[in-house]
Amino acid sequence: MRLVIAKKLRFPQTAANHIQAVNMASAFAACGVETEIYPALRGGDTRALAAHLADDYAVDLPSALRVRAIPFHGPTLYDAVFHWRLLHAVRTTGTALLAREAKPAALLLRLRQLTGGRAPVFFEMHQQRHEELTRRILAEATGVIFIDEALQIWARERFGYAGPGVVAPSGFNPRIFAHLAGDAAPAGRDAPITLCHFGSLTPEKGVAQLFDMLARLPERYRLLLVGGVAWPDPDDFRRRLEAVPGWEQRVILAGRVAPTQVASALRGADVAVIPAPPGGEYFSQIKIYEALGLGLPLAVSPRTRLAEGMREGVHHVTASGPDGSHLAEAVLALTNGPDAPGRMAAMRASNVALAAGFTWQARARRILDFMHGTLSTA
Repeated sequence: MRLVIAKKLRFPQTAANHIQAVNMASAFAACGVETEIYPALRGGDTRALAAHLADDYAVDLPSALRVRAIPFHGPTLYDAVFHWRLLHAVRTTGTALLAREAKPAALLLRLRQLTGGRAPVFFEMHQQRHEELTRRILAEATGVIFIDEALQIWARERFGYAGPGVVAPSGFNPRIFAHLAGDAAPAGRDAPITLCHFGSLTPEKGVAQLFDMLARLPERYRLLLVGGVAWPDPDDFRRRLEAVPGWEQRVILAGRVAPTQVASALRGADVAVIPAPPGGEYFSQIKIYEALGLGLPLAVSPRTRLAEGMREGVHHVTASGPDGSHLAEAVLALTNGPDAPGRMAAMRASNVALAAGFTWQARARRILDFMHGTLSTA
Protein backbone atom coordinates (compact mmCIF):
# COMPACT_ATOMS: atom_id res chain seq x y z
CA MET A 1 0.00 0.00 0.00
CA ARG A 2 1.12 3.51 -0.82
CA LEU A 3 -0.11 6.15 1.61
CA VAL A 4 -0.57 9.80 0.64
CA ILE A 5 -1.04 12.29 3.48
CA ALA A 6 -3.27 15.09 2.22
CA LYS A 7 -1.96 17.83 4.48
CA LYS A 8 -0.73 21.21 3.28
CA LEU A 9 2.71 21.75 4.79
CA ARG A 10 5.10 24.67 4.63
CA PHE A 11 8.65 24.62 5.90
CA PRO A 12 10.62 25.93 7.73
CA GLN A 13 7.84 25.74 10.30
CA THR A 14 7.12 25.80 14.03
CA ALA A 15 3.36 25.08 14.02
CA ALA A 16 2.51 22.04 16.13
CA ASN A 17 0.07 20.55 13.60
CA HIS A 18 2.78 20.59 10.91
CA ILE A 19 5.31 18.91 13.18
CA GLN A 20 2.77 16.29 14.28
CA ALA A 21 1.90 15.54 10.64
CA VAL A 22 5.56 15.06 9.72
CA ASN A 23 6.12 12.89 12.80
CA MET A 24 3.27 10.67 11.62
CA ALA A 25 4.53 10.57 8.03
CA SER A 26 7.95 9.54 9.32
CA ALA A 27 6.36 6.92 11.58
CA PHE A 28 4.30 5.39 8.76
CA ALA A 29 7.43 5.17 6.61
CA ALA A 30 9.41 3.66 9.49
CA CYS A 31 6.76 0.90 9.55
CA GLY A 32 7.73 0.08 5.98
CA VAL A 33 4.84 1.79 4.16
CA GLU A 34 5.66 3.99 1.17
CA THR A 35 4.40 7.37 2.32
CA GLU A 36 4.13 10.64 0.39
CA ILE A 37 3.86 14.24 1.52
CA TYR A 38 3.79 17.40 -0.60
CA PRO A 39 5.33 20.22 1.45
CA ALA A 40 6.00 23.73 0.22
CA LEU A 41 9.60 24.78 0.76
CA ARG A 42 10.49 28.42 1.25
CA GLY A 43 14.08 28.31 0.05
CA GLY A 44 16.42 25.35 0.21
CA ASP A 45 15.67 21.83 -0.98
CA THR A 46 14.71 18.46 0.46
CA ARG A 47 18.14 18.12 2.08
CA ALA A 48 17.61 21.44 3.84
CA LEU A 49 14.19 20.20 5.01
CA ALA A 50 15.72 16.98 6.32
CA ALA A 51 18.32 18.98 8.27
CA HIS A 52 15.65 21.34 9.65
CA LEU A 53 13.45 18.48 10.88
CA ALA A 54 16.36 16.48 12.29
CA ASP A 55 18.07 19.39 14.05
CA ASP A 56 15.00 21.27 15.29
CA TYR A 57 12.47 18.49 15.87
CA ALA A 58 14.43 15.20 15.96
CA VAL A 59 12.34 13.81 13.09
CA ASP A 60 13.94 11.40 10.60
CA LEU A 61 13.00 11.06 6.94
CA PRO A 62 13.16 7.28 6.37
CA SER A 63 13.84 5.93 2.90
CA ALA A 64 10.18 4.90 2.52
CA LEU A 65 9.08 8.53 2.98
CA ARG A 66 8.83 10.30 -0.35
CA VAL A 67 9.02 14.06 0.16
CA ARG A 68 7.75 15.48 -3.12
CA ALA A 69 8.51 19.09 -2.31
CA ILE A 70 6.86 21.99 -4.11
CA PRO A 71 8.96 25.20 -4.36
CA PHE A 72 6.91 27.93 -2.72
CA HIS A 73 6.15 30.88 -5.01
CA GLY A 74 2.91 31.91 -3.35
CA PRO A 75 -0.16 30.04 -2.08
CA THR A 76 -2.06 30.03 -5.38
CA LEU A 77 0.61 28.12 -7.27
CA TYR A 78 1.27 25.79 -4.36
CA ASP A 79 -2.45 24.98 -4.01
CA ALA A 80 -2.71 24.25 -7.74
CA VAL A 81 0.20 21.77 -7.70
CA PHE A 82 -0.97 20.24 -4.39
CA HIS A 83 -4.50 19.67 -5.74
CA TRP A 84 -3.19 18.26 -9.01
CA ARG A 85 -1.17 15.66 -7.14
CA LEU A 86 -4.18 14.70 -5.04
CA LEU A 87 -6.25 14.40 -8.22
CA HIS A 88 -3.72 11.93 -9.56
CA ALA A 89 -3.52 10.05 -6.24
CA VAL A 90 -7.26 9.34 -5.95
CA ARG A 91 -7.08 7.56 -9.33
CA THR A 92 -3.96 5.50 -8.59
CA THR A 93 -4.37 1.80 -7.83
CA GLY A 94 -2.79 0.63 -4.58
CA THR A 95 -2.94 4.11 -3.04
CA ALA A 96 -4.76 5.10 0.16
CA LEU A 97 -5.21 8.70 1.26
CA LEU A 98 -5.28 10.15 4.75
CA ALA A 99 -6.69 13.60 5.57
CA ARG A 100 -6.10 15.09 9.01
CA GLU A 101 -8.70 17.87 8.59
CA ALA A 102 -12.27 18.13 7.32
CA LYS A 103 -11.70 20.38 4.31
CA PRO A 104 -8.93 18.24 2.72
CA ALA A 105 -11.03 15.13 3.40
CA ALA A 106 -14.03 16.67 1.63
CA LEU A 107 -11.77 17.69 -1.26
CA LEU A 108 -10.44 14.15 -1.67
CA LEU A 109 -13.93 12.68 -1.69
CA ARG A 110 -15.08 15.25 -4.24
CA LEU A 111 -12.08 14.59 -6.49
CA ARG A 112 -12.72 10.88 -6.25
CA GLN A 113 -16.34 11.37 -7.22
CA LEU A 114 -15.54 13.65 -10.17
CA THR A 115 -12.84 11.40 -11.61
CA GLY A 116 -14.32 8.00 -10.86
CA GLY A 117 -11.30 7.22 -8.72
CA ARG A 118 -11.47 4.36 -6.26
CA ALA A 119 -8.65 5.10 -3.84
CA PRO A 120 -9.77 4.67 -0.20
CA VAL A 121 -9.98 7.89 1.81
CA PHE A 122 -9.41 7.78 5.57
CA PHE A 123 -10.36 10.76 7.75
CA GLU A 124 -8.51 11.60 10.96
CA MET A 125 -10.99 13.47 13.13
CA HIS A 126 -9.62 15.97 15.64
CA GLN A 127 -12.42 18.44 16.40
CA GLN A 128 -16.16 18.93 16.69
CA ARG A 129 -16.29 21.51 13.91
CA HIS A 130 -17.74 21.94 10.40
CA GLU A 131 -20.74 19.79 11.28
CA GLU A 132 -22.41 19.68 7.86
CA LEU A 133 -19.08 19.00 6.17
CA THR A 134 -18.28 16.31 8.73
CA ARG A 135 -21.67 14.68 8.12
CA ARG A 136 -20.88 14.33 4.41
CA ILE A 137 -17.36 13.04 5.07
CA LEU A 138 -18.56 10.37 7.51
CA ALA A 139 -21.08 9.18 4.93
CA GLU A 140 -18.40 8.61 2.29
CA ALA A 141 -15.06 7.98 4.04
CA THR A 142 -13.56 4.50 3.94
CA GLY A 143 -12.78 4.71 7.64
CA VAL A 144 -12.29 7.22 10.46
CA ILE A 145 -9.44 7.64 12.94
CA PHE A 146 -10.70 9.41 16.07
CA ILE A 147 -8.21 11.35 18.16
CA ASP A 148 -10.12 10.35 21.31
CA GLU A 149 -13.09 8.27 22.40
CA ALA A 150 -15.25 11.34 23.06
CA LEU A 151 -15.12 12.26 19.37
CA GLN A 152 -16.11 8.76 18.36
CA ILE A 153 -19.10 8.91 20.69
CA TRP A 154 -20.03 12.35 19.33
CA ALA A 155 -19.88 11.10 15.73
CA ARG A 156 -22.09 8.16 16.58
CA GLU A 157 -24.65 10.17 18.55
CA ARG A 158 -24.66 13.27 16.34
CA PHE A 159 -24.48 11.67 12.90
CA GLY A 160 -25.28 8.02 13.52
CA TYR A 161 -21.83 6.99 12.33
CA ALA A 162 -21.46 3.22 12.47
CA GLY A 163 -18.73 2.71 9.88
CA PRO A 164 -15.16 1.52 10.44
CA GLY A 165 -13.37 3.52 13.11
CA VAL A 166 -10.48 3.37 15.52
CA VAL A 167 -9.48 5.56 18.47
CA ALA A 168 -5.82 6.55 18.16
CA PRO A 169 -4.74 9.42 20.41
CA SER A 170 -1.72 11.46 19.38
CA GLY A 171 1.76 10.23 20.16
CA PHE A 172 5.11 11.61 21.29
CA ASN A 173 8.65 11.64 19.97
CA PRO A 174 10.85 9.43 22.19
CA ARG A 175 13.99 11.01 20.76
CA ILE A 176 12.99 14.29 22.43
CA PHE A 177 11.12 13.08 25.50
CA ALA A 178 13.51 10.41 26.68
CA HIS A 179 14.29 9.48 30.25
CA LEU A 180 17.48 11.20 31.35
CA ALA A 181 19.91 8.71 32.84
CA GLY A 182 21.03 9.67 36.30
CA ASP A 183 17.72 11.20 37.43
CA ALA A 184 16.91 10.04 40.93
CA ALA A 185 14.23 10.65 43.49
CA PRO A 186 15.16 13.22 46.17
CA ALA A 187 16.53 11.75 49.39
CA GLY A 188 15.87 13.14 52.86
CA ARG A 189 12.88 14.91 54.33
CA ASP A 190 14.42 18.36 53.76
CA ALA A 191 15.84 17.78 50.28
CA PRO A 192 14.56 20.23 47.64
CA ILE A 193 11.82 18.89 45.39
CA THR A 194 11.33 20.39 41.94
CA LEU A 195 7.89 20.24 40.41
CA CYS A 196 7.60 21.00 36.72
CA HIS A 197 5.21 21.95 33.97
CA PHE A 198 6.07 22.34 30.28
CA GLY A 199 4.18 23.99 27.45
CA SER A 200 2.80 27.47 26.86
CA LEU A 201 1.85 29.20 30.09
CA THR A 202 -1.81 30.19 29.67
CA PRO A 203 -4.84 30.41 31.99
CA GLU A 204 -6.65 27.90 29.77
CA LYS A 205 -4.15 25.21 30.77
CA GLY A 206 -4.73 25.74 34.47
CA VAL A 207 -1.32 27.32 35.09
CA ALA A 208 -2.77 29.65 37.77
CA GLN A 209 -3.48 26.56 39.86
CA LEU A 210 0.23 25.78 39.89
CA PHE A 211 0.97 29.05 41.67
CA ASP A 212 -1.84 28.34 44.17
CA MET A 213 -0.40 24.87 44.69
CA LEU A 214 3.13 26.10 45.33
CA ALA A 215 1.90 28.75 47.79
CA ARG A 216 0.50 25.94 49.94
CA LEU A 217 3.61 23.77 49.88
CA PRO A 218 6.62 23.98 52.21
CA GLU A 219 9.59 26.10 51.18
CA ARG A 220 11.62 23.14 49.91
CA TYR A 221 9.23 22.74 46.94
CA ARG A 222 10.13 24.59 43.77
CA LEU A 223 8.31 25.03 40.46
CA LEU A 224 10.09 24.82 37.11
CA LEU A 225 8.06 26.25 34.21
CA VAL A 226 9.37 25.51 30.70
CA GLY A 227 7.45 27.42 28.04
CA GLY A 228 6.64 30.89 26.86
CA VAL A 229 4.24 33.09 28.81
CA ALA A 230 1.07 33.71 26.79
CA TRP A 231 -1.07 35.35 29.46
CA PRO A 232 -3.76 37.77 28.19
CA ASP A 233 -3.08 40.13 31.11
CA PRO A 234 0.65 40.24 31.97
CA ASP A 235 -0.08 42.13 35.18
CA ASP A 236 -2.41 39.36 36.33
CA PHE A 237 0.31 36.78 35.65
CA ARG A 238 2.79 38.83 37.66
CA ARG A 239 0.37 39.18 40.59
CA ARG A 240 -0.24 35.45 40.73
CA LEU A 241 3.48 34.72 40.52
CA GLU A 242 4.41 37.19 43.26
CA ALA A 243 1.68 35.85 45.56
CA VAL A 244 3.83 32.74 46.06
CA PRO A 245 5.93 33.13 49.23
CA GLY A 246 9.61 33.27 48.27
CA TRP A 247 8.76 33.14 44.57
CA GLU A 248 12.11 34.65 43.55
CA GLN A 249 13.94 31.51 44.74
CA ARG A 250 11.13 28.97 44.27
CA VAL A 251 9.81 29.65 40.76
CA ILE A 252 12.07 29.11 37.75
CA LEU A 253 10.76 30.60 34.51
CA ALA A 254 12.90 28.83 31.92
CA GLY A 255 11.02 30.40 29.00
CA ARG A 256 10.48 28.87 25.60
CA VAL A 257 13.13 26.36 24.52
CA ALA A 258 13.73 24.48 21.28
CA PRO A 259 11.78 21.20 21.16
CA THR A 260 15.00 19.18 21.13
CA GLN A 261 16.10 20.91 24.35
CA VAL A 262 12.99 20.25 26.44
CA ALA A 263 14.38 17.17 28.18
CA SER A 264 17.59 18.99 29.07
CA ALA A 265 15.59 21.96 30.40
CA LEU A 266 13.67 19.58 32.67
CA ARG A 267 16.76 17.84 33.99
CA GLY A 268 16.52 17.72 37.74
CA ALA A 269 12.71 17.83 37.86
CA ASP A 270 11.21 15.37 40.32
CA VAL A 271 7.47 15.46 39.54
CA ALA A 272 5.38 16.70 36.60
CA VAL A 273 2.15 18.39 37.62
CA ILE A 274 -0.80 18.43 35.22
CA PRO A 275 -3.55 20.88 36.26
CA ALA A 276 -6.89 21.19 34.52
CA PRO A 277 -8.33 24.36 32.99
CA PRO A 278 -10.81 26.20 35.22
CA GLY A 279 -14.17 24.49 34.92
CA GLY A 280 -12.92 22.14 32.20
CA GLU A 281 -11.04 18.98 31.42
CA TYR A 282 -7.38 18.62 30.48
CA PHE A 283 -7.58 16.61 27.29
CA SER A 284 -4.14 16.95 25.65
CA GLN A 285 -2.83 13.45 26.16
CA ILE A 286 0.38 14.37 24.34
CA LYS A 287 1.63 16.09 27.51
CA ILE A 288 0.82 12.97 29.50
CA TYR A 289 2.76 10.81 27.04
CA GLU A 290 5.71 13.20 27.05
CA ALA A 291 5.87 13.21 30.84
CA LEU A 292 5.71 9.40 30.85
CA GLY A 293 8.54 9.27 28.32
CA LEU A 294 10.66 11.53 30.50
CA GLY A 295 10.12 9.11 33.35
CA LEU A 296 8.53 11.73 35.58
CA PRO A 297 6.13 10.79 38.36
CA LEU A 298 2.82 12.58 37.79
CA ALA A 299 0.44 14.52 40.02
CA VAL A 300 -2.73 15.23 38.08
CA SER A 301 -6.07 16.96 38.37
CA PRO A 302 -9.09 14.62 38.59
CA ARG A 303 -10.26 16.14 35.30
CA THR A 304 -7.17 14.93 33.46
CA ARG A 305 -7.79 12.44 30.66
CA LEU A 306 -5.18 9.81 31.39
CA ALA A 307 -3.35 7.52 28.99
CA GLU A 308 -4.63 3.99 28.61
CA GLY A 309 -3.10 1.68 31.19
CA MET A 310 -2.24 4.33 33.78
CA ARG A 311 -2.89 3.17 37.33
CA GLU A 312 -3.28 5.23 40.47
CA GLY A 313 -0.20 5.01 42.67
CA VAL A 314 1.77 3.19 39.98
CA HIS A 315 2.03 5.86 37.28
CA HIS A 316 0.44 8.89 38.92
CA VAL A 317 -1.42 10.32 41.90
CA THR A 318 -4.72 12.09 41.41
CA ALA A 319 -5.74 15.17 43.37
CA SER A 320 -9.03 14.95 45.26
CA GLY A 321 -10.31 18.10 43.54
CA PRO A 322 -9.44 20.58 40.77
CA ASP A 323 -7.96 23.42 42.83
CA GLY A 324 -4.36 24.29 43.64
CA SER A 325 -4.89 23.19 47.24
CA HIS A 326 -5.92 19.74 46.04
CA LEU A 327 -2.84 19.49 43.83
CA ALA A 328 -0.67 20.45 46.80
CA GLU A 329 -2.18 17.61 48.85
CA ALA A 330 -1.49 15.15 46.03
CA VAL A 331 2.12 16.31 45.72
CA LEU A 332 2.65 15.91 49.47
CA ALA A 333 1.14 12.41 49.41
CA LEU A 334 3.53 11.43 46.61
CA THR A 335 6.72 13.03 47.91
CA ASN A 336 6.45 12.75 51.72
CA GLY A 337 7.30 9.85 53.98
CA PRO A 338 10.31 7.55 54.45
CA ASP A 339 9.27 5.39 51.49
CA ALA A 340 8.84 8.35 49.10
CA PRO A 341 12.22 7.96 47.32
CA GLY A 342 11.58 4.31 46.56
CA ARG A 343 7.99 4.96 45.56
CA MET A 344 8.99 7.74 43.16
CA ALA A 345 11.81 5.66 41.66
CA ALA A 346 9.36 2.83 40.99
CA MET A 347 6.95 5.30 39.39
CA ARG A 348 9.70 6.60 37.11
CA ALA A 349 10.46 3.09 35.88
CA SER A 350 6.77 2.27 35.39
CA ASN A 351 6.19 5.44 33.40
CA VAL A 352 9.15 4.86 31.07
CA ALA A 353 7.90 1.33 30.37
CA LEU A 354 4.32 2.46 29.74
CA ALA A 355 5.41 5.29 27.44
CA ALA A 356 6.72 2.86 24.82
CA GLY A 357 3.15 2.18 23.71
CA PHE A 358 2.42 5.84 22.95
CA THR A 359 5.16 6.81 20.50
CA TRP A 360 4.27 8.11 17.03
CA GLN A 361 5.47 4.81 15.57
CA ALA A 362 3.25 2.78 17.91
CA ARG A 363 0.34 4.97 16.82
CA ALA A 364 1.24 4.48 13.15
CA ARG A 365 1.24 0.70 13.56
CA ARG A 366 -2.21 0.83 15.14
CA ILE A 367 -3.61 2.98 12.32
CA LEU A 368 -2.02 0.82 9.63
CA ASP A 369 -3.52 -2.31 11.20
CA PHE A 370 -6.91 -0.55 11.12
CA MET A 371 -6.48 0.49 7.49
CA HIS A 372 -5.41 -2.99 6.35
CA GLY A 373 -8.26 -4.59 8.28
CA THR A 374 -10.82 -2.18 6.83
CA LEU A 375 -9.60 -2.64 3.27
CA SER A 376 -9.49 -6.42 3.56
CA THR A 377 -13.21 -6.52 4.41
CA ALA A 378 -14.35 -3.77 2.03
